[in-house]
Amino acid sequence: MSRAKAVFIPPAKLVVVARSSYPKQADHGYMMDVENRRLKEELSTAKKEAVRWSNKYHDLWYEVKPYLDALHRAPELVRGFLEKILAPKQELTMNVQQRNRRRGQDMEL
Repeated sequence: MSRAKAVFIPPAKLVVVARSSYPKQADHGYMMDVENRRLKEELSTAKKEAVRWSNKYHDLWYEVKPYLDALHRAPELVRGFLEKILAPKQELTMNVQQRNRRRGQDMEL
């Protein structure tokens, strides 16, 4: 077995605090407590506001969802509508015979 050696640790030097600094520290501590309470209240108010605005956003989103869906579907509906209307006219114009053109009229400038 090994013997444990006793190590002498000198006592820590005590810092002498003048009694006049105690009231300043107490005032500072009190002010920090007041500041912390105020900040906690602000934080809780901000959290409540965030929840309120989040709920408003979701309510509004549900109200306008049909309009958003219509905006996404509009291009394909318009394209389909125009294809139905223009398709018969294109077929008719393709079957019409062109009259004979005079020399040089069919050239682009």
